Amino acid sequence: MTDVFASKNDTPAYEARMLLKKVENFSWQTCYHATKVGILVPRTKFSAFLCRNRTHADICKLGNMKCEVKTLHRFMSFVNGSNLFGAFKHLEVFVDDYEALFSYVFEETVKRWRTTIDGAVRPPAQQVRIYWYVVDSMDEWDLLNPRTKQHLYERFQDDREVKNRWISEAVRSLAGTGADQSKVELTAFNLCYDDFKSWYEKKQVILNGMNRFYHAVEASTDFIEICRTGRWKVDLLRKTLAEKGVDVGFAVDLLAFQQYYDVAVLVSADVDGVPSMDVLKHTGKQMAVVDFIRGPVTEGKNRSTTSHLKLTADFIVPIFEADLVKTGIATRGEVDAFPLRDI
Repeated sequence: MTDVFASKNDTPAYEARMLLKKVENFSWQTCYHATKVGILVPRTKFSAFLCRNRTHADICKLGNMKCEVKTLHRFMSFVNGSNLFGAFKHLEVFVDDYEALFSYVFEETVKRWRTTIDGAVRPPAQQVRIYWYVVDSMDEWDLLNPRTKQHLYERFQDDREVKNRWISEAVRSLAGTGADQSKVELTAFNLCYDDFKSWYEKKQVILNGMNRFYHAVEASTDFIEICRTGRWKVDLLRKTLAEKGVDVGFAVDLLAFQQYYDVAVLVSADVDGVPSMDVLKHTGKQMAVVDFIRGPVTEGKNRSTTSHLKLTADFIVPIFEADLVKTGIATRGEVDAFPLRDI
């Protein structure tokens, strides 16, 4: 079905709508004048007249109006949240307005995309949606439960590296008390367990803060959708987190939403989505990878995107730290200003 967009108060456009309805059962939708990048201004008195299918040029001529018919290209962004914050940490900047950030990324993407197209025609582009994949949960441990403590004690006994480190701490804390080996081992585990508990509770606080942050982002814009597909797998003994689920959700949606976009814009440093990218390119989709680069504009230096991802993408969109700061989208700050600063 062809969609035609026109200004609500434009009389010629209204007449064209009536004409087109007689020719074919068109789907009609009022167009609001979006970004300067995405809008098409035709050569006649139409304020905005877009036909997605070039074959309907003859229909336009039926109204004795010489409008310019172009195909609207749809852009959809897929953002790995952890990679995004990792890039900001590297750049040592932080962002308050994420709608402004992604609008800027979209504009830069369209500029770079148009350089890949032959001819002088500037095809119109539309930002359809931004999907931002994040972690919103973590493994739950009830550290007040005796069974949990027993489980961790057994792991403590089996992990020689962790056990020896805490035994050294226990020996220092019990120096001069004449404690026997069993007392030293018990003290070592208790010290270790208290450390587990403190670390885990901090992670819970951080996760709660991240979820509040993501809710605020969603409330501030209609274009960004937070996809809560990830969780943290917790290793209490070694105090480590492993992110699970984000890359899978990212790759699956890249395929699932393919009918709704022509160009996929990827904000990710991972190569897990590369197989999906290869499949989509065979269907005619274009893949763009955003590359956040520290410092001012350079001639191809200081690249941070993984080489495999660069080779798979159709084109790279460099986003420079200096430009983000210059435009007011980002401000320079310390690493501890980020939502993920303690992870």
